[in-house]
Amino acid sequence: MKIPTRGWVRQVHDLTTLPVLVPDGTVLPIGATTDRPDYDWCDGLNLYLVRPQEGTRTVRVRHRSGGLAEFCVTRDGDEVTVTATGTQRPWHAVLVGHSPSHLVAGTTSDAPTASELTSGTVLSPHDNTLIFRLG
Repeated sequence: MKIPTRGWVRQVHDLTTLPVLVPDGTVLPIGATTDRPDYDWCDGLNLYLVRPQEGTRTVRVRHRSGGLAEFCVTRDGDEVTVTATGTQRPWHAVLVGHSPSHLVAGTTSDAPTASELTSGTVLSPHDNTLIFRLG
């Protein structure tokens, strides 16, 4: 589903779906496994960056072992930096509502995302750091 700029959205949901409405600036971590709750949530994690806003947002995701991984998203002007500490597991950022105009550190990726969530540009970090400019 495309995210509208502003306004009302009319959708029909049944017992198997749930709309999640998030404000601009949200960093929403979504795990890669959907068939059970007992897995390492950091392994294959997708961080949905919904129209990144100025400033810093930090989210923490618990490893199955109990430790915490921390993901810090900072926007300064048109530059966005995402850093991860406390994990060596693969993760991706899904940029929603913007397009990257230039990647400073990281690459675009063909990694699958949960398409039922929303569409966006999938970016992969380099050495747990992702830096890009917004278009």
